[in-house]
Amino acid sequence: MDNKYMLTVEDVSKTYDGFKAITNLTFYLFDGELRTVIGPNGAGKSTFFDLITGRAKPDKGKIEFGFDTDLTVLNEYEINRLGIGCFHSRAPAASLLRFSTVFRPPTATVSMSC
Repeated sequence: MDNKYMLTVEDVSKTYDGFKAITNLTFYLFDGELRTVIGPNGAGKSTFFDLITGRAKPDKGKIEFGFDTDLTVLNEYEINRLGIGCFHSRAPAASLLRFSTVFRPPTATVSMSC
């Protein structure tokens, strides 16, 4: 695969017992880019991070890290060893920097709050 994205999420869907948590989500993160994921309760933000970190597996779609690492076939601990992880917290906003998803490829570091 020869793309220019650090993270590629294409046409991803996830359901829990018939509840559609995420439907046909597409998201790209460029190397060095910082994105914010916001939305109301139940919008699928936590599910999105769970899919990226391997806590949950998508029903369909593709999630790739870097040029050719398919995250959907890796276990959570294998994804963590790539430098991708997430700590969910109910901490005050001032301490959110301690609880983040971090991507650490060889050339960049990008942090996303969960």
